[in-house]
Amino acid sequence: MVKYEVLILVNSLFLFFARFFTGLVFYYNNFTSTAYEFFLLAIFYLAFLILLYIGRKLYRSFGEKNYFYNKYRKILNGKKSFKSSLFKKIIRVNFISVRHYVWYLFQLESIFTATYFSLSIGWGYGFDLYLIMLTSYYYLNLRKYSPLIFLFPFVYFVIYLFIFFYSSKAYQEPGQVIIYVINIIFVISAIFFTQIIMELGQVIRFVNDENRKNHLKRLTSFDTLTETYHKYSFLEIMNAKLEHNADEDVITQASVIVIEINNLRKINEEYTTELGNEVLKEFAYILRKHSENYEKYISRWSGNEFLVFIINEDEVVVKSYIDEVKQEAMKNRFGVKGAKVQVIVGLSHTSSFDYQINKFISEAYEELAINRDKLNYEKGDI
Repeated sequence: MVKYEVLILVNSLFLFFARFFTGLVFYYNNFTSTAYEFFLLAIFYLAFLILLYIGRKLYRSFGEKNYFYNKYRKILNGKKSFKSSLFKKIIRVNFISVRHYVWYLFQLESIFTATYFSLSIGWGYGFDLYLIMLTSYYYLNLRKYSPLIFLFPFVYFVIYLFIFFYSSKAYQEPGQVIIYVINIIFVISAIFFTQIIMELGQVIRFVNDENRKNHLKRLTSFDTLTETYHKYSFLEIMNAKLEHNADEDVITQASVIVIEINNLRKINEEYTTELGNEVLKEFAYILRKHSENYEKYISRWSGNEFLVFIINEDEVVVKSYIDEVKQEAMKNRFGVKGAKVQVIVGLSHTSSFDYQINKFISEAYEELAINRDKLNYEKGDI
């Protein structure tokens, strides 16, 4: 239930009790006609609460495949009748608009009650306090920062002055003190809970904003060129997986593979960066294609490096995967004669998860450095 609906319900509930108890006090002190007037106002709020509950229930029910939907579907689809017309009107109600109209109706009743009873039975029963209550949250009437919202407290103030000067002053009338206490209790309660609801609304809005930010973060957690995870998203996934494993023990072994396209800079210089980008895209596709049957996560770690995190696969299987990737990558010319890539790989495999992820990755980098030195030695660079 949204903020304004809760606000209307809470205030309506408070006013129902205020009107009802005030009517009881007047009835006890033999002000029968006035007591009945307050009982009617109490019934007005009670009926409103019941109608709001029923309407909201039916509104939600017709949008779901549940008991109410199945029960009244025949009525809706049947012959035209009063019932079918009524239910069709209910399910077409725009509750966002209704709650604003109800909010204005709630204020009008408070203004009417404060004015009518202050003029008819006198000043001093506390009915004027409801104008103060309305003034305390006038900003709910219109869109925030609209200059028109300042008209509301001005109007309330004018009405307050009017009933102060034109109502007779009641002193020590039977039940007057009790009624004043009843009114001040419910007015303060309404103001207090209204502020709580508004603050909760701010908290909910903040949480929703954070959820939207997280959603956007997820949308932007991929490298758009290679469609692989960014570095920090990849680390979050590794952390989440291994922390979950500490509680559930669902991972028996894991591997981190560092794969470097050693001559990507040379390809960019000789064949343009456009071809270099195509090499990265094609290589990312090769990484995904050969790991379709594994639980894996692939990240573009830096400009020419990829990290692959594979779960619950034997080291022999992981090494076989590496060989397949290397063979296909080195055979692929990416549409340009002579554009052969050089791939260097480092692997870290473990069945123990009692050390940090950074160490896990650094072990793969240590093997990558060893393999890079071997390649340079074979080429005669060192």
